[in-house]
Amino acid sequence: MLAGLFSCLLHGIKSISRSRALRLSRGKKYQSDSCLRYLCKRLRQFFVKLQTMNILTWNTQWCCGMDGRVSVERIVRHALQMGERTDGGAATAGVDVLCLQEIAVNYPQLQGAPGDQLAELQALLPGWQIFMGAAVDEFTAQGRQRFGNVIATRLPVLQLQHHPLPMPAEADMRCMLRMCTVVTVADAALGPVRLMTTHLEYFSRRQRMAQAKALSALQM
Repeated sequence: MLAGLFSCLLHGIKSISRSRALRLSRGKKYQSDSCLRYLCKRLRQFFVKLQTMNILTWNTQWCCGMDGRVSVERIVRHALQMGERTDGGAATAGVDVLCLQEIAVNYPQLQGAPGDQLAELQALLPGWQIFMGAAVDEFTAQGRQRFGNVIATRLPVLQLQHHPLPMPAEADMRCMLRMCTVVTVADAALGPVRLMTTHLEYFSRRQRMAQAKALSALQM
């Protein structure tokens, strides 16, 4: 990859050098903007050829749309469609990784009464590996209930980790448990790539800052 980038830069530099020599030999005005355009064109051609990893993240709010309808199928369909959009006439290869926040399992008390959204995702994404980091995992009168984030990928998975995030006590502050899920995938062009998804605390600034610091520490 670096060799290809160096080749593009070298071609651009050679073009500028030829133009400069032409100006010196013929006394014509040097058009630097045309050389820069050529260099940008060469770089664009190089990067278009690169295999990229397409990652889409979406705070689904238990897959409840603005119309109040809860539909996992609609979320997945639109997510995959967004991954297939074209850029400059070249079609993308599609989504490689989906990071979905606020996925619910068995929460009849929420709007739309979401059922087992994890099972729905598994049915809608055959061949994908799907991992849920449930920040809330409890047993109630409704049975086992889980609420958290999901990473779904069609790439080979090397490692899975879940990291509970700090929640320092704050009197009379509405809040909920938070989790960071980390999946390391193997990409043919990039090698091992570590992906993290989370949802920071919404109401408490103190808790958000503590969670951000914890996430930063995970990168050290």
